[in-house]
Amino acid sequence: MNGDTRQQERSGGEDELGSPDHGAPQLAVGQWLDQVLRDSRAAAVAPASVSVEDSLDIRVVVDLRAQLLDALEKAETVIVDLSRVSSADAAGLQLLLGAQRHASACGRRLELAGATPALRSAASAAGLQDVLGLS
Repeated sequence: MNGDTRQQERSGGEDELGSPDHGAPQLAVGQWLDQVLRDSRAAAVAPASVSVEDSLDIRVVVDLRAQLLDALEKAETVIVDLSRVSSADAAGLQLLLGAQRHASACGRRLELAGATPALRSAASAAGLQDVLGLS
């Protein structure tokens, strides 16, 4: 009886983590952790995209905020597609500003892309065009 057989008899056919050994190749904990970290870094490198449809106003900020936070959690760069925004109000502009600040505080980037004339006009009227990078 070799050492491997004795180990399986003592552990009831379980691996070192207490999981059943079904003959599948097992990764050492260090190798597994290295793989998880590599996978999460690769996922974080790819930019995420969030699209805003029609209005950027009080009616959409709650859902859009959740989408932006989720995207910022998963990716280092989030691109917000604003090319379909037909109108914007103070709540929508405040959300974009807050999301940019949150991204910066977390070491992430939030890029506003395709700002429409309606969005630029609303941002300009609020004095936020330069702050939001929509100049």
